[in-house]
Amino acid sequence: MFDPQTAELIRGVPNLPGLDRDRLPEELTKAFTTIVAFRVRLGQSGGQLSDELLEQLDVFRRMAATFETMVALLPDREDRSASAFVAAQAYQLLHLARKITPSPNAVRPPPLRDDAISPEVSALLLFLIANQPSDATEMARSVSEARPTEIDRRRCSWTP
Repeated sequence: MFDPQTAELIRGVPNLPGLDRDRLPEELTKAFTTIVAFRVRLGQSGGQLSDELLEQLDVFRRMAATFETMVALLPDREDRSASAFVAAQAYQLLHLARKITPSPNAVRPPPLRDDAISPEVSALLLFLIANQPSDATEMARSVSEARPTEIDRRRCSWTP
């Protein structure tokens, strides 16, 4: 899925315990492929994500949060672009998984809240930091699909 230059960028992330940087491009590709295959099957029948994929997404969630924190708190690191790109890819995977998982009674939170931002907003900002404008544009489309309701706007507005 990744061209050689991008795969090299991905391998340039900081070393974390239990992270195989050499296999990281393949692991991201495998997760994307699994999610797309699940999306196709979901259109034909109902279902949930496999336990194996849920475990992999949990690893990506932790990795994304770790790299995002490094990017935010340590802006002078040489591996900042790689960290931002991999965190953005992981958040994009989490966004796709959340988007396709059937949750009949679940209310999706707005992308911007006073206590957090959604994976798609994180991915958008991180892709920009990683100098990947085309990926950032794709995520911006996802953010614009989740426009806040009137209630959300009133909750987020500030008046002195």
